[in-house]
Amino acid sequence: MTITEVWDGNITAAGAQATEVDISGIDGDWTIKLQVESLTEAKKIILAFEDTVDDFSNSVIGPTVNTVGEISKTADKVWSWTYRNWPSLRFGTASAELRLNCLSIDAATTAHVRAWIEY
Repeated sequence: MTITEVWDGNITAAGAQATEVDISGIDGDWTIKLQVESLTEAKKIILAFEDTVDDFSNSVIGPTVNTVGEISKTADKVWSWTYRNWPSLRFGTASAELRLNCLSIDAATTAHVRAWIEY
């Protein structure tokens, strides 16, 4: 199994985006995982995976999570999606890339997020 990191770090503002990951050579079975390791109590965040074939001039929204804290390292939340859940994601397509995008986060909030692909 190969693991490709998409994001591993803190998010404090909407618009925070992971560096894109080349998914053009990943075909067959794959799993995207998203782990929120910490989130301030009663604060909300919306995270979405996006894919593109044109450097994000036109991206397609994929798996999306809207969650609320308190989340801690010892009580983290993990979500996963496979090809069967999101067959429209363009894995294995020429020039395809994937990134994680923070669509919304409450003010004065820090979330520690990790996202990766297993294939």
